[in-house]
Amino acid sequence: DSPGLTAGLGLFVGWSWIGVGLFAWWRRPDNRFGVLMTAVGFAFFLGSLTASDGSWLFTIGILLSNIYLAVFVHMLLAYPDGRIDSPRVRKVLAAGYALAVLGPVPTLMFADLAEEGCVDCPPSAISVGQNDTLFTIFDLLTSATAVVLVGYVLYLLVRRWQDASQPQRRAMAPVLWSGICLLVVLAGQLTTMAVNGPDALENATGLLGLIFFALTPYGFLFGLLRSRVVQAGQVSELLRRMGDAPDGTTLRELLSRALGDRSLQVVYW
Repeated sequence: DSPGLTAGLGLFVGWSWIGVGLFAWWRRPDNRFGVLMTAVGFAFFLGSLTASDGSWLFTIGILLSNIYLAVFVHMLLAYPDGRIDSPRVRKVLAAGYALAVLGPVPTLMFADLAEEGCVDCPPSAISVGQNDTLFTIFDLLTSATAVVLVGYVLYLLVRRWQDASQPQRRAMAPVLWSGICLLVVLAGQLTTMAVNGPDALENATGLLGLIFFALTPYGFLFGLLRSRVVQAGQVSELLRRMGDAPDGTTLRELLSRALGDRSLQVVYW
């Protein structure tokens, strides 16, 4: 009902990802994470094609409107260096990208867009006629697959958190936890849609998901700036303690305190 507000919020969210991504890319040019953050922002803007009055452009916009979620999951699984070495995780990502594009196909092919809440939308360019049975079957199948996929990604992220050391957890926290919250909300929204739950619950989960999505780049920016400040302070404190340390204080203890890692060991050649 408020196109100006919608456009303003859309630009804010998209450029938040692009701006923070470019900053991270500039600070760490050998790290692909900034590239992925930037890609999330541009992929988010693909959804604006759904505002087109042309049938084909509208259809392409619908097919590409969820790509940003697949890129977002890619970014989460590739954190912090932007690379994915596990063949199993690569297969999960490939399934995520395929599902992001193919998920809206049942609606575009078999559903009445007006009945799905898109009253003023142009006709789908790939519609073959309304078929409620086929639409229900394929829609349930894609929703269930999406819930399983999101659940498995959550499992991978929680396992990574459990396996990380204390310093790694501090570095991962801003991005990882905002990403986990978004995926939990997304799983709830998909489940609500699959079981044809109340519209109010679906709208609430959608709003929560958008809030978490919008806050994630700023969480990463805060973590990035905080880590630089903290690291600089830790180095200064370490040098001061090394100068003032009594003979009984070992180098291992000093480094352990500075890095906040009780498991740290110093190995000599």
